Amino acid sequence: MMQNRWVVLCGFILLCLVVGGVSGAITPRAILEWYPTLNKPPFNPPNWVFGPVWTVLYVMMAVGGALVGAVLAGLCVACGGWAQNLFK
Repeated sequence: MMQNRWVVLCGFILLCLVVGGVSGAITPRAILEWYPTLNKPPFNPPNWVFGPVWTVLYVMMAVGGALVGAVLAGLCVACGGWAQNLFK
């Protein structure tokens, strides 16, 4: 059972990182043309920070998705067992 949770977590992480990679591959032109023209505040972080930060955010979203999925799966099993016993 514990191994299944790791597989689900790794699947969520892979899915989130693939979505982030695809969206990053689609938008490089906008980043090169549009982003430099924005009026940025003085506390704007350097460009190299965005890659690691977005990666961490996608991994955190994957962990949250896996946790919510585990709770919902347990809830569905519990409700299914309750309904089965109710209608015997």
